[in-house]
Amino acid sequence: MHEIKVDFRIVDFDCSVEEITSTVGINPTKVYVKGEYVTVGKSRRLRKENMWILESQSNDTLSLETHLEELAEKIKPHFDMFKLVCNKYYSEFACRIYLKKVSEESIPSVHLSADFTKLLSQLSSELDIDIYML
Repeated sequence: MHEIKVDFRIVDFDCSVEEITSTVGINPTKVYVKGEYVTVGKSRRLRKENMWILESQSNDTLSLETHLEELAEKIKPHFDMFKLVCNKYYSEFACRIYLKKVSEESIPSVHLSADFTKLLSQLSSELDIDIYML
């Protein structure tokens, strides 16, 4: 059994979240603002960077490729504006794979289509894949 979570992030920009949103033409599903306080467990921390996040809405049990393609399809109609922003600020597709019960059937495949790797390159974005054993 596994769960997959994927989002696209634009990070550490020096303008407002609203300016990023206005430029790319899509509303984020989540934002973090530098200087805000966040509570993690019992500690309270200050956010060190701005972050604009577009999360995949696909079912958590679907393939990594399905999540990545969903996000790519949301970005493609606004590609030129995303490229402008991503060439100026750090961006990544952040993937988390949670393995709950390890068996041959529960280990998801990691497959990236040629179209997706081309998009990744054109945006100058990175791909981060973290795997957690629960």
